[in-house]
Amino acid sequence: MLAHPIRFLRSSRMARFLLVGAYNTLFGYVVFVALYYWLGDEVHYNVVLFISYIISVTNSYLLQRRFVFGSRARPLAEFIRFNVVNFVAMLINMGLLSLAVEHVTRNVAIAQALALVATTAFIYVAHTLFSFRRAGTDR
Repeated sequence: MLAHPIRFLRSSRMARFLLVGAYNTLFGYVVFVALYYWLGDEVHYNVVLFISYIISVTNSYLLQRRFVFGSRARPLAEFIRFNVVNFVAMLINMGLLSLAVEHVTRNVAIAQALALVATTAFIYVAHTLFSFRRAGTDR
């Protein structure tokens, strides 16, 4: 019975993206919250977000490259595209985080969870169409 979900994960890029994406989101969120509670009294939460971005983006790239997209492209060029997408996503996240803290909740951890939900669709589409695109093909 377990063979079918495993076969589905092997055959479905979307399922692998969602699984790896869930892990990456959780990993990045845990890094953000841990750093915020460690450094939050010393630095602004957007600085904490930037530090957590640096830590989590490399982890995310390696997992998505290997397990989601199975890329064999030149890693440096691909990593640069991946970082462009994630940097734009981080800027969007910073703006949404600030808006959520000012207008929705003063709890920064909850505000960040809300901001993450709003950036997930952008990240998937951008990675599919830009970061891990195959040369000469339209996806």
